[in-house]
Amino acid sequence: MQRCEQVVAAVFLAGLLTAVASAAPPARLPVPAAAAYFPGDFFRQEGRVNMARFVLSRWPGPSRLIGLWRSGRLDESERVGLLLGGAAFHDPVLLPVYRAALGDSDERIREAAAYGFRDLVAAPLPRVERGVDRAAAMRFQWELAAVEKQLATRDLVGFWLDRLGQPDDAASGVYRHAAALRALDALLRPEDLPELVRGYCRLGSRAERLSMLPLMQAMTCRQIILMPRGQRAGWGPSIYDFAMTSLEGWLARRCDFSPQAVLRINLAPYGMRRVDPMSPQACPAWLEVLRRGPAFQWPLASRQLYRCGGPPVFLSMLHPGSKRARRRRSRLLKWFGVHPPRAVRRRRGAR
Repeated sequence: MQRCEQVVAAVFLAGLLTAVASAAPPARLPVPAAAAYFPGDFFRQEGRVNMARFVLSRWPGPSRLIGLWRSGRLDESERVGLLLGGAAFHDPVLLPVYRAALGDSDERIREAAAYGFRDLVAAPLPRVERGVDRAAAMRFQWELAAVEKQLATRDLVGFWLDRLGQPDDAASGVYRHAAALRALDALLRPEDLPELVRGYCRLGSRAERLSMLPLMQAMTCRQIILMPRGQRAGWGPSIYDFAMTSLEGWLARRCDFSPQAVLRINLAPYGMRRVDPMSPQACPAWLEVLRRGPAFQWPLASRQLYRCGGPPVFLSMLHPGSKRARRRRSRLLKWFGVHPPRAVRRRRGAR
């Protein structure tokens, strides 16, 4: 534990010094090579993720990006890069930039604006390889205006929680139930727990509540989905019925759903009870969660460790135990200089 504390403290200090050193806005915007592959399958499958990691590690924040856009100093490649990369912040304050870019005379700028707008709000990404003409750009502007109107009274997490409770029909377009779950998986952070609980309690459909169980489990770091041992033996609806009953009983007994109250209790074995889970002092405990905790606790740890100065490597709440998630977890632990505990191997002949 002491080793983890030393590593995380050093990383956090280095991140703080880097943030102070980069307080002044850059004269130019560094754009990774991945942007040159937009649009196309390679960018969609590889370039977008690599670009997001570059942006979250090296770019200034959204307010400074707005200033750079309005300065008129950016060339076409930088403007395309800003529209693609700025989406990684998922901050609606950037929406006016995308609205303006959709009216640009340059079709490549319009393509990047349409793609980046959807990416920013965590909606399904459009196919823009065939271009975005002025008529298509206008349709994206109408869509952006409708989203922006709803975000005037709701944050982005609340916007997608509202979508979960609405019927899927032709009017919903790409903003459907399945899209809402994927969006929440990308957007949720520990401070969103109270809003997630309220959204869950507003849902009237049993099916809708069942679909949210993995998110509720990951955000509370409290195991409610008890997976059977062996080759998924006995896996069936009863597992989720039990989980939903357990969760709703827990919700009925609690009155404080702040992340400080919930995570201190559920992550006490890792040292979280002694600190505020949202504070820098909790960074060593979050590293212990990622190192020793069960898979469903890793996604929240990955998000908090980014705030501790770690790399932007985030694990899915919907598929925390997948091979992809395990690879990302190993990469993140190695970045902090920590190796995951070795699995206990059975002796030959043991049953």
